[in-house]
Amino acid sequence: ADGRIAFEHPLFASAVYSTAPYARRRATHAALAGSIRDVEERARHLALACDGVDPVVAQVVDDAARHARARGASDGAAELAALALQLTPEDSPDHEARRIALAEQMLLAGDFDRARTEVQRLADELAPGDVRARVLLMLAEIEYWRTGESAALSLAEQAVAEAVDPLLLGRSYTAVAGYAATCDVPRAAAAANRAVALLEALPGVEGPLLAAALGARVRAQ
Repeated sequence: ADGRIAFEHPLFASAVYSTAPYARRRATHAALAGSIRDVEERARHLALACDGVDPVVAQVVDDAARHARARGASDGAAELAALALQLTPEDSPDHEARRIALAEQMLLAGDFDRARTEVQRLADELAPGDVRARVLLMLAEIEYWRTGESAALSLAEQAVAEAVDPLLLGRSYTAVAGYAATCDVPRAAAAANRAVALLEALPGVEGPLLAAALGARVRAQ
């Protein structure tokens, strides 16, 4: 009576969906996108209604991924980030940033294997500089949980060597101080001092980052 069909078992729904013609599925997703107000659900249907890349829809889906991340829905944000990347042309200036955003979101969702694969691929492809330094810090975090602080420390020091932006350099030194804290205290102390000096000299530095650098310095001392 209300126009809805409820399946008794999810396999029935999956079978109906998977056997429907691709064009029918796209049309259905488009119709649903036009009747749903929820930001994330609407974006997902818009993405699944597309046949190939679509920069306009990609932006909508990317915004929805940020919305999901802000409310702590890591799995949903990762799914939306992947859809946004699929819809983004490879020659778009947004493509690289969305690859990084997807890797970050997979890391936040706890999908370390997929995150490591994507982050390592980015590290191998990117030229040295701030973007690669940011990727190396992500890889360091993954390796810390996979193999320990020694591998993470090496990657964080690579980030220090490549970072140009003072804020990113401060983050990199803070990471070195954190990973070196249990294996090389003098190195941790030197990195923490550099991080604090850099960050305190910058206007408007976020509190948590400066707090991390100060905490690393206290720990090393």
